[in-house]
Amino acid sequence: MNIGFIGLGDMGSLIVPRLMAAGHRVTGWNRTKAKASGLIDAGMTWADSPKDAATGAEIVFSVVTDGAAVKSVTLGDDGVLAGLAPGAIHIDMSTINPDITREVLGAIGPKVTYIGASGMATTMKISLNLLLMVEIICFGEAVALAEKGGVEREVAVDAILKSVAASPVIGYRGPFVIDGQMPEKPLADVTLQQKDMLLALDLGRKLGSPVPLAAAANELMNACRGLGIDGNDFVVAHEAHLHRNCDEFFIVIKGQGAIRTENGDEPSVEGDVVFSPRGVYHGFANTSDEDVVLVWGWMGAGSIADSGYEVLPESH
Repeated sequence: MNIGFIGLGDMGSLIVPRLMAAGHRVTGWNRTKAKASGLIDAGMTWADSPKDAATGAEIVFSVVTDGAAVKSVTLGDDGVLAGLAPGAIHIDMSTINPDITREVLGAIGPKVTYIGASGMATTMKISLNLLLMVEIICFGEAVALAEKGGVEREVAVDAILKSVAASPVIGYRGPFVIDGQMPEKPLADVTLQQKDMLLALDLGRKLGSPVPLAAAANELMNACRGLGIDGNDFVVAHEAHLHRNCDEFFIVIKGQGAIRTENGDEPSVEGDVVFSPRGVYHGFANTSDEDVVLVWGWMGAGSIADSGYEVLPESH
């Protein structure tokens, strides 16, 4: 894991070696660089500012002298928040006045909800990110459907934003799908957001809680990577619905088998996404003793019969 560490005094100088011994990559900053020389010699990467220490980190720890220092290293122009990526975590371990803690938290977000005992907040965050992801995926699917029916993309987005289906995340992310409005620097690219979906899928497995929409959203992230558009904000999944070179697709959710095409059979495993242009045959054969789960879709047809496909009784 990539870890940022702010404050390399008496506490930090003891904690950082333990993190590195556990195999984590630590980038650290301290007001006085000389105090970090031993840690640098031991393999810690030096950062020129708290912002630099936070950039690229999954977790940032800070342990500094007082409340003024916490505010400075967190909220300053070169502070932690200036470099912290979406989804990353800042943990302050300084002993300071609780009012300062509330002030810093208030700068991050004005609303605070107590979730429960240790670990519950992380569970809630994964659950919230699942909802956020599925919401954006459904938004892209709705826009793509409207486009296929002849509605201009800008008109479809505007209609959604004015409807009861609008939400804060659709409000600020939805316009990204309009030509020329995708941000050069994504708020959260496909790989980063897929990490959260994998956490949700793993949590669902461990808890025995079905998360089929998370699974479908995750596979659309795979489709984005297959199309080479994964460097964009994950709302780009809208493009997977509009892939101009295909009319049908299926995704292998579980199991393995063979993708059958006019060119022969190709081995296929869990996570594979297959696109086929109109008129090109493809199918799937289960080559194992286990059940296979597929997500199958097509564009421009209303039923399996209309799509030109046939599901054989012995194949399901």
